[in-house]
Amino acid sequence: MEATETPTTAQITIAGVTRTVELGRINTWDNGDSYTFVVGVVATIGRGSARYADAIRLVSSTKNFRTNKTTDSNGIVWQYHLNTCIRNRQARIVGWADQAPATNEYGNARVAK
Repeated sequence: MEATETPTTAQITIAGVTRTVELGRINTWDNGDSYTFVVGVVATIGRGSARYADAIRLVSSTKNFRTNKTTDSNGIVWQYHLNTCIRNRQARIVGWADQAPATNEYGNARVAK
């Protein structure tokens, strides 16, 4: 696996809010596919109201297996979905962390205010 540092940006839409985010370290698997993470999002488990800090994984692949797509400033197409896993349970990314801050930590402890 090879990792490169390339400053590039992409637009991500969550809950109807589109933001331009900076993609950090881009990692490459042996088959040539690449992936990176975008932090600063929150997710909920099931239909719960508690929000947990999370990250979105963007994948650049020749296969079409993700539901959302974005193109970065270098012209690379990234695929991502809003499904995730928190505390070994199915969860969904529901918003940006600065608009709907996390209320719980991964150990289910309340976040101090």
